[in-house]
Amino acid sequence: MSDMIRHHCDVLVVGGGAAGSMAAIRAREKKADVLLVDKSVFGRSGCASLASGSFHVYYPGDDVSIAIRPLGDLIDQRLSKKLVHATLDVFHRLEEWGVPFVKENGKIWRGHGPSSGGAAGLLGGGPAMMMAVRRHALKIGVKVLNRTMITDLLTSDGKLPTKGEIVGAIGVGVRDAEIHVFNAKAVIICTGGLNFPYPKLGEPFGSMPIDLSGDGVACEIRAGVVMGNLAIGGLTIHSREFHAARGLEHFSVQGAKWTNRLGEDVLEKYKEAEKVSGRRRTLNAAMAVETREGRGPVSLDLRHFTPDQFRFLRDVIPIIMSNYESGGYDLSHEVVPYMSEVPLQGFNFPAGAVIDEKCKTSINRLYAAGNSSDGMRTGMSRSLPDCCVLGYWAGAHAAKFTSKVKSGKIIERQVNELKERIVSPLEQKKGLSYDVAHEGLARIFIEIGSVLNVKKLQKALKGFQSFLSDDYDRIGAKDPHNLVKVLALRNVAEAESLVLRYLLHRKESRGSVVNEDYPEIDNINWLKWTRARLLDNGEFEFWDESIPEKAHIFRKPSKGKRKHPILEVLLRNG
Repeated sequence: MSDMIRHHCDVLVVGGGAAGSMAAIRAREKKADVLLVDKSVFGRSGCASLASGSFHVYYPGDDVSIAIRPLGDLIDQRLSKKLVHATLDVFHRLEEWGVPFVKENGKIWRGHGPSSGGAAGLLGGGPAMMMAVRRHALKIGVKVLNRTMITDLLTSDGKLPTKGEIVGAIGVGVRDAEIHVFNAKAVIICTGGLNFPYPKLGEPFGSMPIDLSGDGVACEIRAGVVMGNLAIGGLTIHSREFHAARGLEHFSVQGAKWTNRLGEDVLEKYKEAEKVSGRRRTLNAAMAVETREGRGPVSLDLRHFTPDQFRFLRDVIPIIMSNYESGGYDLSHEVVPYMSEVPLQGFNFPAGAVIDEKCKTSINRLYAAGNSSDGMRTGMSRSLPDCCVLGYWAGAHAAKFTSKVKSGKIIERQVNELKERIVSPLEQKKGLSYDVAHEGLARIFIEIGSVLNVKKLQKALKGFQSFLSDDYDRIGAKDPHNLVKVLALRNVAEAESLVLRYLLHRKESRGSVVNEDYPEIDNINWLKWTRARLLDNGEFEFWDESIPEKAHIFRKPSKGKRKHPILEVLLRNG
């Protein structure tokens, strides 16, 4: 390993998915010198490259409330409306860049039925979209550094957490363990949501992409950024047998069914819960309940689909459909078993740095977008167009800021300390192997289950704290690729430790958070935004902020308390 490699730019974009690519493009369009750093390969990495072929876009005259009403009470519907309207501008930009969309009678196909919300079909799915976006980014001069993992932010006072501002970042090469130091006028974090990395098949973890480990969120936490929207719970579902097999948007638009072992229609059974929690959260909880009560598994049922519907799915979600077919499934005659994910994961969910309407975080020179942010309190950075819009805004505002300032000074002492921390697993010749450490963390997740309680949360938090204080420094990495996986374990353990504290702070159930010790959706005590940040002494500070009444322009929150609908089903069934 040679000496450190130095980079200088106006705007450093961390992450190459939907939010990152749009941030980089927009910042470059605003004349900034832009460097995008990707842990994998730009255009082939991130959730967007595996997206389910759906881009929700709203035209003038569409009912915007369709997108906003299911998002719950803890959002600012004014900002949600602004974001929804902005999807049309981004949609037109994607068309200009050559992103192919499905057409019907010469017009863009936008789904059918009231639940579709204007879901334009991406011809070739996420991979085709991201390669078109990549081509445009490179064409206009966005610089790209692939296979490099950003591990920490650099600060003007050389401290984490900081009382200063961000001056850049430090990272490591995935293949060679070279240390990279980035001096930037502004940094935009777009690394995706929290997830348990590199899961094994059959485990209840979100796994698309498999290397998603909350890297940016962990960097934000260590820097002392104000964090929000962390009561995430389990959000979605995935196939028992395939790492990239969701496709929920287009399955739903086309009229897919979800049936249990007895052939019962699960969505019909839990329709009251869906009104409150939305389809994804309801499916997640329903699968857990059905399995717990002996009626699992819950399976995707497309046996009623026509040949034309199957042809459409092959066009817009080719990866998912090829996974089924290569796995030997004949979807016209067979169902595919799915499983609910464990809580604490933020796949496709806004959980991270609190950002303002310019996508600025609480620390100067640091911006965030997509699932590394709190979604600007919109509840809407969980889908492809939402991430695109937030990235687009972040890039524009970061570029404008950098046109007026000089680069900050990097503190070499901090760089050297972080470098030693990064490479230390390579120097650990004996001790804990990555595989053993990974299995231990996975066990903590799995033991939590889908229905939470205080005892489970406290036990899990103790397990993560033990891993960070006792186990992490004993893990050895045999090569650079293994090193990155070890670093990912640290990131997910630190991020999830904060999530657990957050869930213990909020004493209620809501959305996909189902806590049997606090079974009610509590709009008396918890119609609030909860904030958290890391302090100098290593402890976390928590506080709550009331949501302005004027934030609810479509649907006013109900007063009082009510039993969470999923827990009502559990109680009803004994």
